[in-house]
Amino acid sequence: MAYMLLDCDSNFNGPARSEIFMVWQQVMLYFLIRIRMTEIQIVEKLVDSLKLKNGLKLKLYDGSRKLAGDRWLVTFIARIEIPVKKFWRPKTQSSEISLQEIRRQVNDTVIFEKKMERHFIDKKEKDDIFIRLKDSFLNSGMNYLSNPEFPEKFIMKKYKELSQKRKWYQS
Repeated sequence: MAYMLLDCDSNFNGPARSEIFMVWQQVMLYFLIRIRMTEIQIVEKLVDSLKLKNGLKLKLYDGSRKLAGDRWLVTFIARIEIPVKKFWRPKTQSSEISLQEIRRQVNDTVIFEKKMERHFIDKKEKDDIFIRLKDSFLNSGMNYLSNPEFPEKFIMKKYKELSQKRKWYQS
């Protein structure tokens, strides 16, 4: 519609014309992205759920998808939801930051996610590759994720990241 408006009135020039054209481009891009996202359905299948020593629950997902022919993108996803209210203790690491301030920046839940991918894997090998990715993550990451200090330190890390982003956008 905006495109027809631009073509119909050749006397319509200047900044208003370029603004309408930019809005038109954004609208078209939005619809192209929406159409593309409906074509590519990313499905994560819950494979395992583990209770960690620090009280968190580690969920393991298979996000693999077919690329072309018999080739696959093998994706292993590990995710932990950390409830801020349960794990934030202001008296320990950063007593100057209150629970309300943390929740204002990061909301009520902070999500840890680790994604490991291997591209263009043969269909016959995809299950073995996924198991290797899963085992590799579990062997190297369980001590780190099970540490009693992990939830609070990860919350603080996310808080600092979001604080920096907000400062950057405000300036």
